[in-house]
Formats: sequence, C-alpha cells, structure tokens
Amino acid sequence: MTKIINWKTKETIIEDENLSMKELVEKAVKDNISLAYADLKGANLSYADLSHTNLAGANLAGANLRGADLTGANLMYAFLKTVNLTSANLSYADLTGANLDYANLRYVDLRLVDLRGTYGDYGVYSSGACLFRAKIRKDQVDDLLKALGVKII
Repeated sequence: MTKIINWKTKETIIEDENLSMKELVEKAVKDNISLAYADLKGANLSYADLSHTNLAGANLAGANLRGADLTGANLMYAFLKTVNLTSANLSYADLTGANLDYANLRYVDLRLVDLRGTYGDYGVYSSGACLFRAKIRKDQVDDLLKALGVKII
C-alpha cells in the first residue's frame, strides 16, 4: 500500500495499493488534493508535473525532483534538504522560509521566485541557476552570489 501522510498530524492524505509514489503524487495533483505537510522524504518525483501544487511545509528531504515542473508551486517552509532540483522549473514558485540545505540547484529555473527567508547552505550545487527577477532578502544576497560563484569587484 502506497500512501502519503501528513508528517505533522500523521493522518493519511491519499493512498492507493496499485500506484507508485510518483503516480500517487501525480494523482493527488490531478485531483487537486493539497500536499501541504506531506511526507515525501526520498521520493523519486523526477520529471513530475507539480505545477501550482500546494507543498507548503512538505518534507521533501532527499527527494529527486530532477526536471520536475514546479511552476507556481507553494513550497513555503518546505524541507528541501539535499533535494535534487537539477533542471527543475521553479519559476513563479514561493519558497519563502524553505530549507535548501545542500539542495542541488544546478540549471534550475528560479525566475520570479520568492526566496526571501530561505536558509541553508544552498550554494553547494548551484551552477547554471537562473535567478531572473527572483525575490531575495538583502541579507541573503552575498551568500547567494558566493554560492553561485559570482565575484563582485
């Protein structure tokens, strides 16, 4: 039985005995079921369409979101430690307060993303990230530029 639980309340969000975790997540998205506080730790969601999904507070630690479409997703306060976001599209997503500790941000599209209040060592793998018009707190700019390998002279 594959099921997604709310890590805060321990209640089942959605379950199905015949679907993989990725298929179950995609079904939840298709059925417009909120995945806020979902425990998706280590899930393989590569190339999944998660656009405009509510993943606020979700635990995605160690998840594989390579190439996933997270356009306009709500990832406020999500736990994204060591998540693989290589080549993912996060344009227009809200990452306010998210933990991006050691997240792989290579070639990720962060155009018009709200990164205010994010934290963690999010520059370990961030080469090629697109930050066009991203919203970043002033006190985070130096760390982010350093993480991206940008030197101001």
